[in-house]
Amino acid sequence: MPWTQRHRFPWLTAMSTRSPYAESPPHGHAPAHPVEHPGTPLSGTPPTGASQVHAGGRPQPVPEHPEAPRPRSARHPSLGTWSCREKQIRVPVLVTPRTAAAHGLPPSAVQSRPRRRPVVRGVFAHPTATALMAVPLWEEDDWEEMRTRVAALQLRNPGLVLSHLSAARFCGWPVPASADERIDITPMRSHSRLPGFRVHHVRRELETWRLYGIAVTAPGQTLRQISRALTRKQLVEVLDCLCGPWHSAAYTTPEELGRKLPEWRRFKGRTALGEALQHARAGVGSPRETHLRLTITEVGLPEPVVSPPVDVGSAVYHPDLAYPELKIAIEYEGEHHRTDPWQWEHDIRREREFVSLGWTYIRITKTTSDAQAVSLIARALADRGVAATITPPA
Repeated sequence: MPWTQRHRFPWLTAMSTRSPYAESPPHGHAPAHPVEHPGTPLSGTPPTGASQVHAGGRPQPVPEHPEAPRPRSARHPSLGTWSCREKQIRVPVLVTPRTAAAHGLPPSAVQSRPRRRPVVRGVFAHPTATALMAVPLWEEDDWEEMRTRVAALQLRNPGLVLSHLSAARFCGWPVPASADERIDITPMRSHSRLPGFRVHHVRRELETWRLYGIAVTAPGQTLRQISRALTRKQLVEVLDCLCGPWHSAAYTTPEELGRKLPEWRRFKGRTALGEALQHARAGVGSPRETHLRLTITEVGLPEPVVSPPVDVGSAVYHPDLAYPELKIAIEYEGEHHRTDPWQWEHDIRREREFVSLGWTYIRITKTTSDAQAVSLIARALADRGVAATITPPA
């Protein structure tokens, strides 16, 4: 973590020691669950298990990688099932002037000092105590910072809800980064400005749930909120994320989203969302795979099938993209394909088996430009007797 970030948010240092596995808290630390504000009001009833995503969930199949953590899941009735592989980290215990005595702290411990800044006004990180908490495997310091700030804000104002693009980022959706560091918040009731937060106002009742200890807009609500802020390609990436195994099991399906869309009340961005939904596909494994598929179709090449089953005799594989009838497989390989020894050996064995059965096996990496990828695929199609005319995208 950069020194400047530690200096701006000193309470983040409590989160710098982490382990991917559960562990017992050391002597003098808080219990194994973060301290939360009791009775935080939500509009409607949270789904069973939604407030305990980090505490349990129904069993999930063992991931393909032998060392991958097991996922946890919960379901929200507005859209589908949240499922995410997790790890354990330590988070700061939040304290207010009213709760300082209960934590054995003097009043001076919850007063601003040059070297003791609050997380938000009136809420401080405990100077020594931390709590063990399950968080998504993919989270980073920015995610932890947002969760802690929002938890502190909701401790002071329970009627505030994480929303819009910030809620999407919190759930791991592939939305673009913003130059504005403010966090999106929507109040249940009217609320004045909050330093460091972007406050939105809505006239209708919010759909919310609790996720990792904070109140967040429900997935369907979040999707409606962000639809007008994204381009078509960005919306397709978000929809593919919801319908594919990006972090674990798919959250929903394009068909289910298509059924839900007419049921939702009118909202800005509805037309854009409907158009993007026509290009969404189930089973996409990463945003780069979505980008590659859309690039292929934008230049006039036939759309490949997403993750079709291919029986090679010894196993059934699912290449990222493929033209099964032409025996052309396309794989996008991220950084972990190179750095993970198990994945590296798996990829070599996989390619060898495809080639032995007469398949053309195309491997795309982050250094492969769009033009190079299109050229490789067009050449493979031509070799199979398919006329491939490349049309520059409009």
